[in-house]
Amino acid sequence: MKYVYIYFDPVADEPIYIGKGTGARWKKHMNRKDMHPFVFRLRRMLRNGTEPVVEIYPHVSHKAAYAAEMCLIAKYGRKDLGNGPLLNLTDGGDGQYGMSDQTRAKISASLKMHFAPQTLAKQAAEAARPQKVSRHILTDEQVRTIRSRKRLGDRTCEISKDFNIAHSLVSMICSGKRYKHVD
Repeated sequence: MKYVYIYFDPVADEPIYIGKGTGARWKKHMNRKDMHPFVFRLRRMLRNGTEPVVEIYPHVSHKAAYAAEMCLIAKYGRKDLGNGPLLNLTDGGDGQYGMSDQTRAKISASLKMHFAPQTLAKQAAEAARPQKVSRHILTDEQVRTIRSRKRLGDRTCEISKDFNIAHSLVSMICSGKRYKHVD
């Protein structure tokens, strides 16, 4: 069965993610470990004792499911573009349409690094090197994630709990007083 699914936050009373799939695809998000804003929102909801509500709408073909996904994302709007609550990073369909400039830049940088083997080792070593601040050690990627989550509206206390750091350190990272070398 092909379908489109919508995750809702019952406390905020808003949709937070729209996807398409077959089988048990809609359940896989609960086990994701990546640093997607939707994954952070799910973790925060579950930590607070809130189960997301998922609605599933069956379709007869992948093409119909793609079209429905794109229409629903357009209807509700994406948070990264400032026009709605959805944490989707694309406009749906096959996943390549309507990427924000930020997402497109991340993919581009990743591909450039991938195709420049002479710089790969140096960049990987720099990215993996932790920076020590007080008792806390954060990688450059963690710092970028903290800044991104704050820009997307996550509360400082939630971010600090997820990274096991003080609220004040989150504030200093976001204001550029700490980890100045990380863009």
